[in-house]
Amino acid sequence: MEELVIIEWSFSPEDYIEHKNKEGNIDFDISGGKVKVSLPFSVYNADKNIREKLHNRVKAFFDGMMISKREPYTLSKPNTMERLSPDGKKHYTIFLETGHFVLTGGEFHSVHKDAAGNIIRDTKAEKKQAELQFAELSAKHADDLTVGKLLQAYRASISDPANELVHLYEIKESLKIRFSNESHAKKELGITDDDWKPIGKFPNDASIRQGRHRGKRQGDLRDATEDELATVRQTAKDMILAYLKYID
Repeated sequence: MEELVIIEWSFSPEDYIEHKNKEGNIDFDISGGKVKVSLPFSVYNADKNIREKLHNRVKAFFDGMMISKREPYTLSKPNTMERLSPDGKKHYTIFLETGHFVLTGGEFHSVHKDAAGNIIRDTKAEKKQAELQFAELSAKHADDLTVGKLLQAYRASISDPANELVHLYEIKESLKIRFSNESHAKKELGITDDDWKPIGKFPNDASIRQGRHRGKRQGDLRDATEDELATVRQTAKDMILAYLKYID
């Protein structure tokens, strides 16, 4: 048995997500307010930046969940490391770094049954599966510079609601830069003109207080409606997911 390294993070609320995943020889276990990543000591020892890389992957996973759930959470930096020797002996290291991210939101779920009472559609289960797919892809490609920019922009749109549409518009701009122009981005990502349109329309509306051109408005500003915000949020999320699938 090879010596193992187990690195641990803390998150809250404790029931935010429960998930296990394996990527190569690295195991991820997320439950009960703890993230535990297990890997061979030889892999850990071969890369001096491995702890930072793993943290970025864990954070990207939670960022992916954040975009889908829009619910508050906190995530620490790695706080402990355990070395498990082949003979079963344990050695601990405690890290004193801390940090967190916070978000808000809510949603509605429904279960559809046939005449016999059998579940034919569970929107909550479907949403959970979609959330996990999004989060896993975010973590898998955490080292991609464009993914980092997209997740950062969406995170900022939630933490800075006064400028929400400005931040969501940055997602469109990042993809334009990644593919050289808007037309190429839409073609490569399989996004139609109609699907792309909302992320340009509402952020550029000079009458909207959360938009990019509010300073050019001569009259009173208005807040974006919930429908307008929801449309741009969903458009931005779809664009990020399209890019994640493109590079996967």
